[in-house]
Order: sequence, then structure tokens, then C-alpha cells
Amino acid sequence: MFLNERIRPRHKKDCKNSKDNLEKNVESFSRVEIKIDDILFQEPSNQKDFNIEMLESQKKTHIKTIIQFFSEGLFEKSLISCKINFTLSKELFRAKFNPSSKNSFVLFNYLSDGLLYVKALIKSDQIYNARGLLKSFLKTFLKYFNEKEVFTSDFLRESSVLNKKQILKKYTNFISTFASLFSAIGDFNNSETLYIKYIKLIEINIGSNSLDASNCYFLIGLFYYENVRF
Repeated sequence: MFLNERIRPRHKKDCKNSKDNLEKNVESFSRVEIKIDDILFQEPSNQKDFNIEMLESQKKTHIKTIIQFFSEGLFEKSLISCKINFTLSKELFRAKFNPSSKNSFVLFNYLSDGLLYVKALIKSDQIYNARGLLKSFLKTFLKYFNEKEVFTSDFLRESSVLNKKQILKKYTNFISTFASLFSAIGDFNNSETLYIKYIKLIEINIGSNSLDASNCYFLIGLFYYENVRF
């Protein structure tokens, strides 16, 4: 919902947050991060499933807070909840993700929470931090979800047209989100490369005359218009 929304220049008056509150929240976050490690890696193994459920429950609480702050345009106030939510997601990713099977649901959840945090950083003018995380997430995404493997696999070839479109939609949604975020931080080269990748995937797998393709053309046209690249 919030990830696919295009990022516009933020006005300073949109969100104000005191340094005192941020420092208190950062201290609170540090305690939470230590507790997460205690939960996952110091408890007996037979408690692992219970601990994972507890972390997932905590994530739901922070997601509600993030949605509330985002809906009110209070992005700086959302930063602490975004960071804690991402830390919880990272620990769940470490506990549940299997690199050999590449269970995409776990990977997508982890990346979604990461990109949500990146968007909050961008909206709060913390571009340097956002850029480092964004490049790291893109590297992880391309490492574990390579389109050459996904779109030429026996599973995909034997799938129904509907299932192919669903798989492609998930993948291209991430590609376009990455492109939009890179554009928002001024990295137009990476943004353009990703938009072109997005278009090629749609044209090859669905067709250049499809509704999906028209959406691609609109997005890259808007990208070129906003960045005056003719």
C-alpha cells in the first residue's frame, strides 16, 4: 500500500519531531534489539516456534503504528517503529529463510519491511542512510530472486497463465518500487536501469500491447519527464 505510492518532495513543515523524543526512542530500540537476540538465540530450541510467533505478534503492533504515522504524514515519528519492525523482520528472516529452497514469501516480507524503513528515511531527509540500505536490499533481492531462474524454471512453464502473472506481478512490483526509491534519492542511473528491466520483463512475458505494459510505459515516461531526460 505505502511502498507503491510515488514519493514526492517533502516540505519541512509536514513533520516535526523533537531530538529528545528521538534519543529516548533510540535508547528504547537498543534494548529491544538486545532482547530480540536473547529470544531467538539463547532460548532452548523447543521454544523457537513460540518465540517466532511472539516476534510476529510484536511486528503487527509496530505495523499498526507505522500505518498511523504514515497516514498522518508523520514520517520522522515513524522511524523508530520502522527500525524496530525491520529488526524483528530481519531476525525472522534469519530464523525462517532457507537459501536452498528460496522460500519467496519469507524473502518478500523481509524486503517489504526493509523498503518501508527506507521510505521513512527518505521522507525524513536521511538520504545517506536510505541509500546504503536500498543498495543492500537490491543486492539481496537479485541474489535470491534471479529472473533468469524464476521465469525459465519448469515450475513456471508448467504453471497456468494466471499463476505466471501472479509470480511476475510480485517480482515486477519490487522492481518498480526499487526504481521509484532510487529516483527519490537522486540515483537516476539505477532507477532507469530498473525501469527498463521492468519493461522488458513485461514485454517478454505478457506482451507489449498488454495493460501491464502500458503501466510500465507510463511509469518510465513519468520518470523521464520528472528528470528532464530526453
